[in-house]
Amino acid sequence: RGGLRLIPAVVIACAAESCARQTRDDDGCDDDDNDPSNSRNDTTKSTRTRALRAGGMSARLSGPLLRRCDVTYAAFLRRGEVLLQGGSPFRAVQMPASSPTAILFSSGTTGAPKAIPWDHVAPLHGISDGNLHMDIRAGDVAVWPTNLGWMMGSWLIYQLANGAALGIFEGSPTSASFGTFISAAKVTMLGLVPSIVSAWRASGCMEGRDWSAHLRCFALTGEASSPSDSLWLASRVQGYTAPVLEYCGGTELASGYACSAAVLPNAPSCFSSQALGGSFVLLVEEEGSQKQGGAEEGVEEDAAGRGRRWRETGEWEAPVSGEVAVRTPYLGSSTSLLNGDNHRVYYQGMPRACAGAGSSDCPGLGAPLRRHGDRFERLPGGFYRAAGRTDDAFNLGGIKTSSVEIERVCDASTRVGAGAAGGTG
Repeated sequence: RGGLRLIPAVVIACAAESCARQTRDDDGCDDDDNDPSNSRNDTTKSTRTRALRAGGMSARLSGPLLRRCDVTYAAFLRRGEVLLQGGSPFRAVQMPASSPTAILFSSGTTGAPKAIPWDHVAPLHGISDGNLHMDIRAGDVAVWPTNLGWMMGSWLIYQLANGAALGIFEGSPTSASFGTFISAAKVTMLGLVPSIVSAWRASGCMEGRDWSAHLRCFALTGEASSPSDSLWLASRVQGYTAPVLEYCGGTELASGYACSAAVLPNAPSCFSSQALGGSFVLLVEEEGSQKQGGAEEGVEEDAAGRGRRWRETGEWEAPVSGEVAVRTPYLGSSTSLLNGDNHRVYYQGMPRACAGAGSSDCPGLGAPLRRHGDRFERLPGGFYRAAGRTDDAFNLGGIKTSSVEIERVCDASTRVGAGAAGGTG
């Protein structure tokens, strides 16, 4: 595919300012007339393809740049070096908080993908998650196998605001060369998808690696993880005493709403806390829902007149599961959709919750809870565990279950390599 190609073990170790330009030309792109690598045709301004041969700083263009504002990777690094040596900084531009920084698309698992603008507020919660939960700070090297088609790509870029460098790798994260890259780049925070960990464990490609001199934090997101895989991952770093952090959120939140915290007791494949700066409750069926162990609760009818009870955080004697509903306002969450009605999708028909209270006995006064669609189980001791989506529930002889629960049973068998469960309607 066309685009910038980087050899393994390349680290972008410059701050966000290094990609800034000093002037702006008439096509809306920042330009540098003195950079010979910025190939362009002022007469036609035609669209052209671009590709860089692997070779790091010695890379050569195999074709012209795509747009007038594009630069080679070598030129990008040179600009960063100038700034690091005290060169002129970028020119700050004041923007409204509501102006977009990016447009991301939801997965479309249960319908057409939603086009979600991320405004200038959206990155703040993700930056906070990275710093306060995953301890990403200045001087760190953060790596998370992703791309810009998934929200974690944008999330990772915004960790530059925490002063971290980003590790960029070309190739498969399930290859042995990725392990070499982690060592060479001295990665301090490594985020993964659980299936990558399962592949490492099955292939043995990471055996003999020693990341103990630099790797400080593991994190997992994207799918339900296996406790045994999480414990195995922690054993990859000699003396690793921190938990493998679980992270769960959504594109429409631009961050996570549940994330483990290193300063709290943790259990493998469970979330030990709600993400700092946010809050959620569990919507459960009214029948059989009882207040236990000091848990706060309230009852509210939805638009269809069905009674649903929501539960605030607290200690319970028995597990309870329900639909995740996010308390509002939630920093960074979407306020509009380009191809839909944000209110109808996320708020219509949802119960209301009184600000600062664990009860919804003030109908009409509380802020509406925000629909998310995940199903969580609250375990004794205060841990949370993912239980799939509310829209993938199966009714088997009157007993409700989810694809995640079915997958867990199948994956527990040594005769099953990987499992997936789906409904046919």
